[in-house]
Amino acid sequence: MLISLGWALMKSFLVVYLSGQNKGKAKIFSQETVTIGTAIGCDVQFEREEGLEGEGSIFAEVHQSDHFFELVERRESGCDIFLNGEHVGELSKDSIIQLRNGDILEFCNDEFGEKLLFQTLPEDFDSLHLVRKRDMDSLKTAGHEQIHPLTATLFVKELARSLWTEIPSRSKTTGALIATAVLLIIISTIYFVFAELHRTNERLNLLTWIYERDRQEREKDKADTEKYKEEIRTLRESVNQSQVLAEKIVTQYGPGVCLIQGVYSFVEPRSGRELRYRDVNEAGQPLGGKEGFPVAIDGTGPVFEEDFTGTGFLVAEGVILTNRHVIQPWWRDDTAQQIMGEGFRPNLKRLYAYFPAIRTRFDLKIREISAKGYDIALCTFDQGDFAIPVLPLDTSGTALNIGQPVVLLGYPTGVDGLLERVDEATRQEMVRLDNQSLEEITQELANRAMIRPLNTQGNVNDITSGRIVHSAHTTEGGSGGPLFNRDMVVVGINYAIMASTETGAAVPGFNFGLPIQAGVEMLQTYQRQQRAGR
Repeated sequence: MLISLGWALMKSFLVVYLSGQNKGKAKIFSQETVTIGTAIGCDVQFEREEGLEGEGSIFAEVHQSDHFFELVERRESGCDIFLNGEHVGELSKDSIIQLRNGDILEFCNDEFGEKLLFQTLPEDFDSLHLVRKRDMDSLKTAGHEQIHPLTATLFVKELARSLWTEIPSRSKTTGALIATAVLLIIISTIYFVFAELHRTNERLNLLTWIYERDRQEREKDKADTEKYKEEIRTLRESVNQSQVLAEKIVTQYGPGVCLIQGVYSFVEPRSGRELRYRDVNEAGQPLGGKEGFPVAIDGTGPVFEEDFTGTGFLVAEGVILTNRHVIQPWWRDDTAQQIMGEGFRPNLKRLYAYFPAIRTRFDLKIREISAKGYDIALCTFDQGDFAIPVLPLDTSGTALNIGQPVVLLGYPTGVDGLLERVDEATRQEMVRLDNQSLEEITQELANRAMIRPLNTQGNVNDITSGRIVHSAHTTEGGSGGPLFNRDMVVVGINYAIMASTETGAAVPGFNFGLPIQAGVEMLQTYQRQQRAGR
């Protein structure tokens, strides 16, 4: 089957790899025939997976005709070719299909799938060049007066005639020679004067041009300097405004952002027994090796428990919003899913909330889990007489734009992050006991009023229907934190970071939040149920 690509009389075209190891690379071709495939020597060559036998195949060829480019399909290669998502065999069986510039070709078989972008180039693509000229005629100066030799010539002629009649004939020859010499001297003098004037005029023109060029460069440098000063001033004002905004948010709403801490274990449903460490040492601590700590139902060690931390924030009296994976950490934990695959059931044993400047920890109860696939959960607690600020929520859904500054509050790295923010002596005093549990350390931090959320600042990079991409730095433990806009209103719930598929490290500037509207709907549903007496 033949498929025509491009516009009439185009002599060159561009191919851009849209997938595979060469993704983003481009090639320009101007020859009559270009081969595409995995065979060695193909002009557009796709990488094959290692270990595959054979020398590869040619999937198609691009031929240049008088008026367009044609794609010749090699059906014997066994490769399916799609044009803008449609199989070429479904488009037409025998006729030529003429496509527009910018078509996407996809080649796939059992081994791989690759995409290419086809772009035609202008007919005069190879002849384009940059020409720079300077017009020197406008810089020349005029109006220099020149001394005309007419007066001197007449005077010399009259003087010569008088002398000729008065002097003897023997002296005429001498006089004629003297006159000729004088005339030559005068003419030479005039020539040299004019030559020097010409050279002076050229030097003056050159100096004028240099001066004008330097003046324009100085003006340009001055304009650039003013521009940079303005950009620096604007940036400084933006930074100052962001700092002031962050300080206001932390001061006014930081006390309403809580540290969530919990413990869960695994239970065998039939017997109700908890999973334990298999063996312990003389001190009663679990025994393990390079492969970890073995666990079993009939183990003699302590119960296998997992501690976790996260962030939440107050949205109504005694009500907080957070992520589902914060209060149910096994939901997205690979190890927990593997244990559950063996038939064990997760058992949430303790779930607490710690608010800044409050020594009392609050028992949390899970009330709602988002049924729309959002990673959002609603929990309640007995607030009592404690005064905790309720965070304002954006209910319009229009309070956020791309590029807008945002402030994120949370507890990245959990308790470890809080310990790193206290002085060394205090930290050593709090962890002085080797067997001190994470709950005991957290309670000691609360007793010392050292639980305070960390704020980070960034900007909104992208907004979709179910996701906010922002650059406010965070990490594990910051999930569930509120994302404020410049109006000091919560517009999102932080829930994830982007990690490199190769190293696993976080990619700076790519963190994700959920639009707060999903949390608002959950809160309103819960409040309606409470008013109905449920």
